Amino acid sequence: MTKEANMVRLKAGGQYLQVGSGGTFNVHSSGTWSRSGTTISATATEINYLDDDNLTAADLNKLADVTASSAELNALAGAGVSAAEMSTWGDVSATSAELNALTGSGITLAKLSNVMDLTATSSEINALYQSGVSEAIFDRMVDTFATATSAEMLAVAGAGISAEEFDKWGDVTATSAEINALAGAGISAAEFSTWGDVTATSAELNALTGSGITLAKLSNVMDLTATSSEINALYGAGIVSAEAHKVHDVFATVTSAEVLVLGSALVTQADLIKLSQLDATSTELDILNDVTATAAEINILDGMVAGVTFSTPVPATTAAGNLINFALQLVDGTGADIATAQFIRAYLSTEAAGGTLVTTAPNALAIGTNGLLLPYETTTSRLFGLVSETNGDIDINVGVHEARTVYFTVALPSGAIASTAGVWS
Repeated sequence: MTKEANMVRLKAGGQYLQVGSGGTFNVHSSGTWSRSGTTISATATEINYLDDDNLTAADLNKLADVTASSAELNALAGAGVSAAEMSTWGDVSATSAELNALTGSGITLAKLSNVMDLTATSSEINALYQSGVSEAIFDRMVDTFATATSAEMLAVAGAGISAEEFDKWGDVTATSAEINALAGAGISAAEFSTWGDVTATSAELNALTGSGITLAKLSNVMDLTATSSEINALYGAGIVSAEAHKVHDVFATVTSAEVLVLGSALVTQADLIKLSQLDATSTELDILNDVTATAAEINILDGMVAGVTFSTPVPATTAAGNLINFALQLVDGTGADIATAQFIRAYLSTEAAGGTLVTTAPNALAIGTNGLLLPYETTTSRLFGLVSETNGDIDINVGVHEARTVYFTVALPSGAIASTAGVWS
């Protein structure tokens, strides 16, 4: 060591300047100190920061490897990334390209936060990918993570929903609002499980809703115990679309229990087809319920005379002593001509309602061309029977002695009265 003007020099070769125990190496405030000609500008307070924060050499080595600018580091701090989260990212082996691909797919910090709570292993997640879940389906899952928590997702997994069932949901186009509406309608897990066995396409199911089947009707169907084979048997029995619509209306009010009562009553498909073809109302059918007559008794009425049609008398009116020809056509309840010979009773009345009998017998009474005359009175001939031809035709000639108003009147088998207009007036 040598001393020169204004300087103490340590020669090369291991010489050093030592400050003894308790001593102080002090650089005056107006002085500077340097190394290899470079002035050290840090203050004692700034240098002491290193000691206060307990930074180790390993810590400084880590900082030495950081290439991020202060602006980039400040951006991380401003985003609220904690030390624990930074530690988690330390284990990430994904490349920047792979991480950029995530952000480019629209995954937000909130979605990543939900993912952080998942307990599924990479093998389990890879199993999802290998099961054929498409990017479109993953995009839907991304939207799910935006609102559903990991706890909610784990609850779904705990409910036993398989990958195959998830794959079916991948084809669902319904919105979350529409799906929530289903849940709000009270459809249970068991009922959803039943739908899992449905092989109908969405087009076929949409056709059902388009035909006016309401939730209430579907709820009734859910209670049925009939198998698909039994229901297909109904279709194979020839029930047409119009008849199916009638069945739809039945399900709107009739419960499955009531329908099953029909089955226990041994109502056959043929019986149901007959019912579907009826136009009668329940009120009209109830009237039949009070009928005690047998089919044979009711058939007696078939073909019975229900009315008579009078042709215009020839001549329409006449003086006393002249003949008038009355032509009658017997008809059935539908208004059609009777197709068999029929017997009726007739008489001459002095009023249109047929309430009185003429007092003087006609001076002439005989069949014209069609029918048979059966007089009841041998002298007066005011009351007589008539038998028609097999086509229901009768014509009879009648004459009176004096000018008076007379009505040719027929008493029908039902008890009803039919009269011509007054003649000989």
